[in-house]
Amino acid sequence: MKTKFYKKKLFWVIMAVLFAYGSLANIVSADGTFSSDIVSKTAYEDSKLKTSLETELPKDMKFEIQVESSTDDYSKEKNASIKSGGTLKKDFTDLDSGKYTITYTSLKPSKQKKSVKAKIGSNGENIEGSNVKDGVVTYSEEINIQKLYTNTSAKTEANRLIRTADSTLSSDSLDKARHFIEDNEYLNIDSYKNELDRISKKITEANNTAAAKTEAEKLLSEADQQVTSDALNKAKDYINSNQYLNIEDYDSQINSINDKITAKEEAAKKAAEEAAAKKAKEEQEAAAAASQQQQSSSSSSAQAEQPTQNAADTTQVLVTPTGSKYHNHKCGNGTYTPATLAEAQARGLTPCSKCY
Repeated sequence: MKTKFYKKKLFWVIMAVLFAYGSLANIVSADGTFSSDIVSKTAYEDSKLKTSLETELPKDMKFEIQVESSTDDYSKEKNASIKSGGTLKKDFTDLDSGKYTITYTSLKPSKQKKSVKAKIGSNGENIEGSNVKDGVVTYSEEINIQKLYTNTSAKTEANRLIRTADSTLSSDSLDKARHFIEDNEYLNIDSYKNELDRISKKITEANNTAAAKTEAEKLLSEADQQVTSDALNKAKDYINSNQYLNIEDYDSQINSINDKITAKEEAAKKAAEEAAAKKAKEEQEAAAAASQQQQSSSSSSAQAEQPTQNAADTTQVLVTPTGSKYHNHKCGNGTYTPATLAEAQARGLTPCSKCY
């Protein structure tokens, strides 16, 4: 009887354990699958965003939880795992009033523990439902946070927002601080006017400085590409005339571009000198060739005239004592005597039209 009693008691103990740990998250359904259905219990309490989900997924399944603000640049991500009973929880702090999107994403099956992978399948094929795709479970929700302040906490928050705006020099951060102060019943905007104006001036100067630096870099880049003194002087004039810039900060770039310009000018000068020297040499050679050709022509003419002169000295003609012509035969009355052509030409005689 006692043995039977203990067996019965053991049965109920086992059932109690299964009830405690045997939520749907830890007990596989009859067909060996897990549902991706999720119930959110997320809330903002005690100045904390307490993300909380109830699931039917297996214990130790890993998730990434990301919280992002739709009104500022708040964005944080934390890792969490399914606990016994199928719960997934993680707390986030330092959130301001506003709307936040919370996204829960399970790691790929290949990144899960072996014990989890054995349950959900190597590709997550054992997970079913509208929140799963390719073995990855994804769930998103939104929450509006409205923080309640006391006089002290409001001043603390205002100072924190002002410090953030002062360190980031962001117009959005400054507007956020200004709106918080204006909207809070415990705060007076006039008390923060000087501080807000100081930061606003710093932001304006920072923006103007950034714009000036961008323009200076653009002009220097153009000078570096064009490699001209005009382009470099344009960049230097802009930097020197801008109250937000210091020419000494650009010495290295300016000197580098100046070296390129000097090298380019020297190369151009050398090329011009070489071209001039080549042209002078070509002109000199042409003049020498022309002179040589002229000398050659003169020599040829002299050589051509020499045989003619020699021929005139030896060629025989006939002349008369009183005639004005010389002949190559007797072609009329008169006394004809022989003479050389040179002698006839020396007397001024011309050739007879009948004989020549």
